[in-house]
Amino acid sequence: MTKKSLFDRRGAAVAALAGLVAITAAGCGGSGGSSSGNGSLSVLMSDAPPNLGNVTAVNVTVTKVEVHPGDGTETGDTSTDPSWKTCWQGSRTFNLLSLANKVNVTDLPLIVDRNSLTAGHYDQLRMVIDPASATITVNGQTQPLSVPSGGQTGLKSKKFDITRSTNTVLLLDFNVAKSVTQQGNGSYQLKPIIDVDPLTGTGSVSGKVVDSVSGAPMSALVNVKDASGNIVGSSVTTVGTTASPTDGVFAVHGLLPETYTLEVSATSYTTATMTSPLLVQGQTTDVGNVKLTVGP
Repeated sequence: MTKKSLFDRRGAAVAALAGLVAITAAGCGGSGGSSSGNGSLSVLMSDAPPNLGNVTAVNVTVTKVEVHPGDGTETGDTSTDPSWKTCWQGSRTFNLLSLANKVNVTDLPLIVDRNSLTAGHYDQLRMVIDPASATITVNGQTQPLSVPSGGQTGLKSKKFDITRSTNTVLLLDFNVAKSVTQQGNGSYQLKPIIDVDPLTGTGSVSGKVVDSVSGAPMSALVNVKDASGNIVGSSVTTVGTTASPTDGVFAVHGLLPETYTLEVSATSYTTATMTSPLLVQGQTTDVGNVKLTVGP
């Protein structure tokens, strides 16, 4: 059975999971174990998909969020390890596409709210969804979205620490573009590709991409680069068939308080670059309109 990618562009994007999706962490160093005392964990969900055209909804119902203590040095299958800790359990349904380019972090859904955890190192976070509830709406028609129980291809995240008397905030960033594929029989499958980034101690940048002549909002790719030229975040702006205040708007969260280069590109337009002001911890810096000019 052949497969083809449903979407072309990269959307740095939130959280939904395969039956039991383990997000294996990589980063942050140090040994496992815990310190005395407790801290807490909050988890936000976000998505920044590309222009999905005829796809208007990708719905998943989250039923549980769990974390695994450790420093990432364990080997073998840890899925049944009794040390997994449940941070939240219930039932919440999300249309992942509705979470795109939220300018204010406070507008993002909070799936875990200050859950108390033992201070220390954690190397995995996983979410559980109801596979029977996952759906996709294409051309106005809603159909089941298959969620394979073992699908973990391309999962990425960072380790995180819980610090005593501190609330650690994580952002689950779901890449719809790479996670949904159309099967040879016309059905759709979800194999989540997810980034987990800390929001604690970070800032955000936002703006709007417009045509330099007409001022009309545009669909465009926005890459955020650090001082070394590395892409540390990205967003894809969209323009709907009906005018909306969110048309052309981009937002990238979880950035360290530094200055960044924004590189904005769109088909048939000259790529524009600009330097952001110094980002401020806990705030969203609006760079205003980014104007693109027709050209090579």
